[in-house]
Amino acid sequence: MTRSALSRAASTDVSGQHAIGTDVPVSEYGIDSLGLLEFLFALEEEFQVHLSPDPSDESQTLRKLAELVEQLQRSSMSPAQPTP
Repeated sequence: MTRSALSRAASTDVSGQHAIGTDVPVSEYGIDSLGLLEFLFALEEEFQVHLSPDPSDESQTLRKLAELVEQLQRSSMSPAQPTP
């Protein structure tokens, strides 16, 4: 579900591209580091998570981002651990 939502979001943000591959680095779609940051902010808002990947990592793929979002969502749903 997260991957398809990310693909939809990316296809909205990447003008002129119709097919978005989940294993293609975002830099291959012409997204620079600023564009990646804007995309990450949109994902944070959509999925209510805090993403902190390296903004200079333009080799980031939609699959990696989807896995990160899913991991963050799972960890936010798990019960809080008591502090000793």
